[in-house]
Amino acid sequence: MIAVEIRLARWLAQGREAVGRDAELEQVLRIGPERQHERERDRPWVVLAHDRLEDREEARWIAFIDVDEFLFSPAGEPLPQVLRRFDTHPAVVVSRRTYGTNGFKRPPDGLVVENYLWRGPDDQRGNNWVKSIVNPRSVLGWASAHHFRLRGSAVGEDRHSVDYVLRDPSAEVLRINHYYAKSEEEFRRKAANPVATTGEIRDEREPIPEDAVRDQTILKFLPQLRKMLSSR
Repeated sequence: MIAVEIRLARWLAQGREAVGRDAELEQVLRIGPERQHERERDRPWVVLAHDRLEDREEARWIAFIDVDEFLFSPAGEPLPQVLRRFDTHPAVVVSRRTYGTNGFKRPPDGLVVENYLWRGPDDQRGNNWVKSIVNPRSVLGWASAHHFRLRGSAVGEDRHSVDYVLRDPSAEVLRINHYYAKSEEEFRRKAANPVATTGEIRDEREPIPEDAVRDQTILKFLPQLRKMLSSR
């Protein structure tokens, strides 16, 4: 967790320095003039993806997830150990379980994983959107915040090929907890902000998930997390 936080800070700083390198972005990500509207619309994702893929010689896998998403193995296994099972594939996509406010009007103090133990149902609409963990040496280009153009096909946790960003939300081997709205106050603030990929205010946001399922799966990592945080 700490290593991820430090690395993310460095990546974001590099991403800010990268803004404006259009020619290099086009070359690396294959975004030509005919897709100018896509480049401008999705610039934050393009810049960050470009910089992350420059780490291809340093990183075996790179996961592209949002700051409100936590990636883990529901079985409690270390992620490197799980990902070794996918070594022959260019990418593995991960499904989500989406959490709402858990009755909080304002964000509470404490750890997110401890405060939010109720989530929406497995068939929550947003759970069908996957996120990607890619072998950077197999990436041909960027496609969206959810997927990439690859040498070969991405697979799901069942090792079946996935050809788009939507799939049945299986999450037994790998899973993302998406803390979509951690309070009513935060959701109102999110709804008032532009959408990251378009820069526009969306008339309607995905509704807050109902607190339908009590889910403590991620709490198996709590002792280790507390130990790491106490050593900072």
